[in-house]
Amino acid sequence: MDKDKKHLIVGNDKRKLRTLLDHIIAGSGWPVAGIRGVPVSDVAHGPHTGYLLQDLGSGEEALAASMDFSGPPMVEKFGVDTAAIDYIVSACRRQLLESRLVIIDEIGPIELSSDLFYTWVVEVLEGLSPVVAIVDRPYLSTYARFGRVHEVRDDTDLEAVQDAILIAVQP
Repeated sequence: MDKDKKHLIVGNDKRKLRTLLDHIIAGSGWPVAGIRGVPVSDVAHGPHTGYLLQDLGSGEEALAASMDFSGPPMVEKFGVDTAAIDYIVSACRRQLLESRLVIIDEIGPIELSSDLFYTWVVEVLEGLSPVVAIVDRPYLSTYARFGRVHEVRDDTDLEAVQDAILIAVQP
């Protein structure tokens, strides 16, 4: 495991963190694999009513959490479909991760409702591929030992974090 190629990002504005991931993906020079979270809303710019997970290698998607799901488990106002999370993790596991930048968006309570997701995250963080992951703050102490932690407090941190990660993950 090369801890210099493992990057964990924490911050309060998930939209800005996801935009930061987009910039890192575009500028990395690596093919990309991993799992991406996509907020779902019933109306444009409206409140989130659920979350899709997407396998970046295959493009497969599954609705992992929704206000329409009854749970359990429940995370805030969302019922979580752990089978959907497991499906996306399994799709990602079928992708060859070596020689790819692995994106994990995000390590949070919805995703961690799945034991398979937790196991996959540890495997990826212990693996050879470079990794960039958004981590919900309460889980940072569990994962910080795997790599470098970058905190995005405000807009002024975005470029510095982006540059530090892009330099570190160059192929």
